[in-house]
Amino acid sequence: GCQIRQAITKPLDLTRA
Repeated sequence: GCQIRQAITKPLDLTRA
């Protein structure tokens, strides 16, 4: 899968929210 992408999308979502 895309572990690297998830690692960046997860924190990004939290910061965006």
